[in-house]
Amino acid sequence: MTVLPRRIRRPWHRFDAALRRALPPTDLDLAVRRAAHTIEGTPFTSPSPLTDRHRLLLQAVDQLCTDRMIHPTTWDALLPHYTPEQLTSLCLAVGDRATTAMLRRTLGFP
Repeated sequence: MTVLPRRIRRPWHRFDAALRRALPPTDLDLAVRRAAHTIEGTPFTSPSPLTDRHRLLLQAVDQLCTDRMIHPTTWDALLPHYTPEQLTSLCLAVGDRATTAMLRRTLGFP
């Protein structure tokens, strides 16, 4: 099995820690789990009941995974719930999950 070099692991952990501070933990967890299931093509079971905020969050994650952007109408609908900085962090978190999935598949990590 290939091991990820330490010079890559350390900055990645710092980046991950910064993302974890940017969004509410339950929201970040929901977004990252949805992204993982979408990227890997596995079924996603969302917790119920979902709030309007969480439905919009999942819509944004789906758009990031399929269109590689949050549509302007979705972005605007999310602004009462999140700051622009938090939405930027959401984009980075979903992109990080996609990168992690690519790396895992390439290196043969489970």
